[in-house]
Amino acid sequence: MVAHLHEAAPGAGHAHPAEASVTGADIIATFEVTQWRIDTATEGSREVMTAHGTRALRDAVVRATRLR
Repeated sequence: MVAHLHEAAPGAGHAHPAEASVTGADIIATFEVTQWRIDTATEGSREVMTAHGTRALRDAVVRATRLR
């Protein structure tokens, strides 16, 4: 599962609602620990080019495997 960690962007003209942003810990909390194994949980940042210039994005990535 991949999610974006939204922050207020200067000049963006709008903010994302708090419900639209999650952390790795938020994602992990949605998995039932007796049914899933968390293989990877990371948070990082990257830069992307947009029509308005370079923008930093923060991502939360969780890989989970269903247990049998």
